[in-house]
Amino acid sequence: MKKKQKEKIELNGQQVESLIMNIEACDLSSENKKNIKYILECYFWLQTKLQESNITIKRIMSMFGFQKTESLKNLSTQLSSSSQSENNEENSSKEESALSEDPSKTDDSKDSDTVKKKTKGHGRLGHEAYTGASVENHAHESLKHKDSCPYECGGKVYFVEPSIVVCLTGHSPLSATKHVLERLRCNLCGEVFTASPKNITLRRYDEKAKAVLAIAKTYIAVPMKRMETWQQMVGIPMKDASQWDIIESLANDVYPIYKTLYYLAAQGNLIRHDDTKVRILSLIKENKLFKENERKGMFTTGILSEYEGHQISLFLSGRKHSGENMEDLLSKRSAEAKKLTRMCDALSSNLSRSFIENLCNCLAHGRRKFFDLHTFFIEESLTVLEALGKVYQNDAFTKEEKMSDQERLEYHQKHSAPVMENLKVWFDKQIDDKIVEPNSSLGKAIKYMQNHWKGLTCFLRIPGAPLDNNKVEGLLKIIIRGRKNSLFYKTEISAFIGSMMTSIIQTCVMAGENPFEYLVVLQKNRSALFKNPEAWLPWNYKETLQIVAQKSQSPPTLVA
Repeated sequence: MKKKQKEKIELNGQQVESLIMNIEACDLSSENKKNIKYILECYFWLQTKLQESNITIKRIMSMFGFQKTESLKNLSTQLSSSSQSENNEENSSKEESALSEDPSKTDDSKDSDTVKKKTKGHGRLGHEAYTGASVENHAHESLKHKDSCPYECGGKVYFVEPSIVVCLTGHSPLSATKHVLERLRCNLCGEVFTASPKNITLRRYDEKAKAVLAIAKTYIAVPMKRMETWQQMVGIPMKDASQWDIIESLANDVYPIYKTLYYLAAQGNLIRHDDTKVRILSLIKENKLFKENERKGMFTTGILSEYEGHQISLFLSGRKHSGENMEDLLSKRSAEAKKLTRMCDALSSNLSRSFIENLCNCLAHGRRKFFDLHTFFIEESLTVLEALGKVYQNDAFTKEEKMSDQERLEYHQKHSAPVMENLKVWFDKQIDDKIVEPNSSLGKAIKYMQNHWKGLTCFLRIPGAPLDNNKVEGLLKIIIRGRKNSLFYKTEISAFIGSMMTSIIQTCVMAGENPFEYLVVLQKNRSALFKNPEAWLPWNYKETLQIVAQKSQSPPTLVA
């Protein structure tokens, strides 16, 4: 006989305490009271732990796309849909009967306003977006400016805005050209004479080939074996070992840029940083020889520094975690530099040393803890999420209005400070009045906000202080993408080269420049680069090219 499923009973802390008090008042033996009290406490403890494990599982599900975003809008929709599910079931029979009485009421009669209209031109780009395309001008085959109209109407034709058609062609990442050089040999002395074509440099790999391979491997995260397979299919083979040799030679050419960016990043007025994992085979091999209590971790630290209006991105891979890499970086900081504003999450690995700084903590980390709890603590989670939502709306408004750092600070102090103060009072009340158990999942989320309140509210005191560390977490996705595709680095040197090239390319992207063009220019001007790397940074290299062109009275060597 099939057993009937037990009805689910959820108890909170107050209900458990009330039951225990009633049991104490009952006419039971002390032994029975002790056993029942133990069973109730165990049940409540198990229920709490299951809730916390469900939270962890939900986080794992979100990694696989089952939970798309942490949007408050999606959460509100989810909660409202669940609360209305019973009402919908009750009304479904009424709606069906109404439809049967009036056949004109069908799905086709829905309000057209509720149907989203497809955006016009969705998925297409204008010709202005193709900044790297070559341009060919085509004159009219039979007419010229001020010619008589072919329709013999007595008028004349004049120039109007031209029609532009963008034509895309496909080819493999690497193409090749065979140069067949004629050779002649003297029949008397045996000397061989080989043709030397003019205006052609016969090199196996040119600057463009090196730039393509570096971007594909270190930024787009195409594994070298996958690139080898692609090139083999199109008849232009490129072995994976040869690809790495080419990337390594390019890294030797552009190393001064990375060294300069590292120094300038240390002088930034706002620095964000965070960690992600990395696999380095040589270090994994070392770990097998280490003792249990010896440190075995491997990290890639992402650093985003704002320096004189420019954004510098750095990646550092190895055994050092974020706090230690920041310590090395700030050891290069000038004594005359202004007080630093630093943004990171509250992990101890980010705080290995105290600097002369304004330390900001990530508000998104605190918000996420309450979002994860919304299934079990609906009202409490919505209270926090809605309050923080107002703060983020205020920050979005300051960006839309393009406010200065001081104007943004004053706006937040006027509109966001009261919201955060009310939220802090609410937090304190939950813990002080024992409304929430401090060791519960909700209590831990509240304690996190209380313990790091000063760092979480820096945007109310410091001009330009960010709300969260989302920008660096976005940058680390570049590294995570490479880790998922290529899995690991073989040695610390290869990890350094990969991190260095990714740093240069991403800094160039954030400067709004073409990284392919930039890497080609650096190679063609290698000697000048080593003499003065500060003149060849992503945001000023074009100006340097113009100066070089004026001195030599020749056009700059930009990529065609």
